[in-house]
Amino acid sequence: MVSLCLNNVINNFNEPSKIPLDWLSYVKDLGPIIIGLLALWFSYIQIMKTLKAKKEDEERAEIRKKLDELYGPLLQLRKKSNLLYEKFTEKYRVNDANFSTLIYLLNGHVFSGNDKILLDEIIKIGELTEKLIHDKAGLIDDTNLRTVTLPLATTHFLILRLAYDGALTGDISRFTNLTFPRNLDQLLEQRKFELEQRLTKLNR
Repeated sequence: MVSLCLNNVINNFNEPSKIPLDWLSYVKDLGPIIIGLLALWFSYIQIMKTLKAKKEDEERAEIRKKLDELYGPLLQLRKKSNLLYEKFTEKYRVNDANFSTLIYLLNGHVFSGNDKILLDEIIKIGELTEKLIHDKAGLIDDTNLRTVTLPLATTHFLILRLAYDGALTGDISRFTNLTFPRNLDQLLEQRKFELEQRLTKLNR
């Protein structure tokens, strides 16, 4: 009996443990799967980085297009017009702080001399501005500018030309709400600043 027990102990001691062998088997089986999953994960991260970089490149290009083709040229035209208009209205604002060229024209006032030359140029700039707004309408990304302020400005340019040519006269009350939107330049500058700030952030 004692001899039998000793033999069992010796046999159990000498028999290799099955548990470590089972874990090794699991590791061998799972190893390629884990490596494959890690490879997929790193590939996913790389793809997401590539897509993000592409999206940012597209956004940069779109912002530059808006600045170069719409907001930049539009603000240059506005600054040129403002300088001329300031000279044009100097003597009129002495007596009327709320001087309006459109109202004067509708009242039948005819400008002459230097005033006429300045107004001719202002109206030409208005036509160029109107054309630029129409041609680049798809780049206008501010709701207020697109639906309210710029349509009012382009309508004003049209009415001003008609009044200057004598096609419109009198009936002033009908057109008083079509005077030039004085907040236009501020809104354009603000949108240009926002786009430049976004571009700076993308370039970091």
